[in-house]
Amino acid sequence: MEHSFRAQDGGPALIRLLAYVGGAAASPPSQALAPQLAQWIEWRQAVALSSALEAQPSACDSDVPTGTDGDEDCAQVRASLVRSIDGDRAFTTTSADAAFFRQRCQLLQQVMGAEVGLLRKRLRERLARRSTAFARLAAADAAMEQALAPRERASLAAVPEMLGRHLERLRDAQPASGDTAAPWLDAFRRDMRALLVAELDLRLQPTRGLSAALRTDTAGPHAE
Repeated sequence: MEHSFRAQDGGPALIRLLAYVGGAAASPPSQALAPQLAQWIEWRQAVALSSALEAQPSACDSDVPTGTDGDEDCAQVRASLVRSIDGDRAFTTTSADAAFFRQRCQLLQQVMGAEVGLLRKRLRERLARRSTAFARLAAADAAMEQALAPRERASLAAVPEMLGRHLERLRDAQPASGDTAAPWLDAFRRDMRALLVAELDLRLQPTRGLSAALRTDTAGPHAE
């Protein structure tokens, strides 16, 4: 079954999927990223970010191999979390209860947040040992993560509720039936999985940036 969100053009996958699940068209960003970030970051957080950029990091660890990158680590964490999504009870139950699916979505979001957070911290630690310049980048990423965490939590907290309403719309549009293997429920599960994987990829974007920084560090562990 092909879903209408596949036909929508432009924008991150998560935004397009949320628009589809919410029954609306995905609208383009109203302004550039930099002004949006300026609105999201409070002045205390901006000071912390500025301090991280200006700080003089401690000496680098000469034992860290320059060829190490985080691509494999990112891939392993993503694969593990996709398996957690696929193995969740939401995709085997015969329940059509919206509250159940909201709860399962919230639990999977918590798992994703914890695992991706640990991965991001590991990559920062590896990056910080490369050079003072990369240590500064790691510190800036830590400050940015802290600054944007409230906005991210508030935005992603809406996903379970949207999924619940999506299930209710699909269910209410069907003729009354006791069939627990109804095609509409299978379609809902596919939508839920696609939405969770898109959210996972969104959460992983900062880790891919850190991994890319590790790959581009070719000057050696003492580069300035």
